[in-house]
Amino acid sequence: MTDALIFGAASTDMIVLLQGVNPPTPVGTQATNPVSVRVFASDGITPVNGATVGWATTNGATLSVCAGASTCSAISDESGIASTWVTPGATGNAVITATLAPAVYGPAQSVGSTLLGTSSSLDIGVTTPELWIARGASISVPLTARVVSLGAPRSGVTVNFMIAQGSGSLSSQSAVTNSDGYASVMLTLTNFALSAQLNACVAPGNKPCQNISANAVVAAMMNLQAVAGAGQVVAGLAFQPLKVRVTDSSTPPNPVLGASVLFQSTVRRPVGNDLTLTPGDPTLTQTGMPVILSARQNTAQSNVDGLASFVPSVGSFTGPLEIEIQVSAGTTAALQDVMETFPAGSRGEHFPTDQ
Repeated sequence: MTDALIFGAASTDMIVLLQGVNPPTPVGTQATNPVSVRVFASDGITPVNGATVGWATTNGATLSVCAGASTCSAISDESGIASTWVTPGATGNAVITATLAPAVYGPAQSVGSTLLGTSSSLDIGVTTPELWIARGASISVPLTARVVSLGAPRSGVTVNFMIAQGSGSLSSQSAVTNSDGYASVMLTLTNFALSAQLNACVAPGNKPCQNISANAVVAAMMNLQAVAGAGQVVAGLAFQPLKVRVTDSSTPPNPVLGASVLFQSTVRRPVGNDLTLTPGDPTLTQTGMPVILSARQNTAQSNVDGLASFVPSVGSFTGPLEIEIQVSAGTTAALQDVMETFPAGSRGEHFPTDQ
């Protein structure tokens, strides 16, 4: 057979820029917003998972997805999204380009954005200038600032952290930069309800400063995105984590920290398969309906990237099994998935599912 299977991007797929606008950024500090792209099928609706995205920058800018390098390849997640943080390496404009499957198609589709790098004798930047936090959450999150001079890190500099508006507590009012120019404290929020504003400033004159915003996200504004681990089929192996991302309803969406994500999993014996089953298994019955063997709930709190994960398990049950998983967050956000497991060495026919 030819053209029977395509993994990653097809020739008719498209790549679009979701986010890429940033304010001028001091050289050596991370830009406020990530550069994010999304890969769609030709209908412009269906996300493409596993598409190769080639990242490249100019003017010495570096990318988090490339582990601090300027070029690399990454793959889109189950929502078709790929993203990276950018740090300017020199003054002037840097162009950040994302190219769809550059080694396969020519000319390959690409999208890009620009970032203006600035420089002075003393600059400060923060790694999380904008936080979106679930209303009612109780969390602790690090606040990290970097002090640079003409783009080079400054060590031994005191940075003052202050809560200018709203409630919360800091592990310390100040921190001293390390050899890479970084200084960190912990921010603790309890039953977070109202948005807060914080400042990170270079001592002793508290100049320059960088603002940090903590924005409250109500449950009704939360959405879920699939990231990794959906639709797994294993034979005698453990499942990989199922990962989802909680976002708000903005365009483009922002990751939500501290959201409570509920994973409900049901282990069941499927029907309509012809695999060799465990002899004498008392749970085996061909009634035309799946036999439910167990059900459980697990709750995880989303991290600063909005990510929450759950490792599916069939427990002590053996033989061909299905796990139906329902994921929910906020008041309406929901995802559903079905995973399958076979005994090691089985022929591996798929069961009929209701996915």
